[in-house]
Amino acid sequence: MGLQCHLKLVYSFIYNEPVENGLIEHELDHVFVGYSNPNPLINPDEVQDYKWMCTDEILTGLKENPFQYTVWFRKALPELLAVMNKGFL
Repeated sequence: MGLQCHLKLVYSFIYNEPVENGLIEHELDHVFVGYSNPNPLINPDEVQDYKWMCTDEILTGLKENPFQYTVWFRKALPELLAVMNKGFL
């Protein structure tokens, strides 16, 4: 998305979850954090859409419509927020 910043590996996790159409996601995911000021530059061959949301909006969305978010995101966010709340980022 055209953003340049230094990334910090926060943590990694493995999950194994059933998803739609009888499929199963079994992944090793890495969660990185980086900070950048410029707006994203969208490459339509790679990204259909995006939106900026504050943490409270995301948490409300997860509570009200959890299946609008990917399995990995629902798994990753709580630990990321715990790390951020401890001031480790």
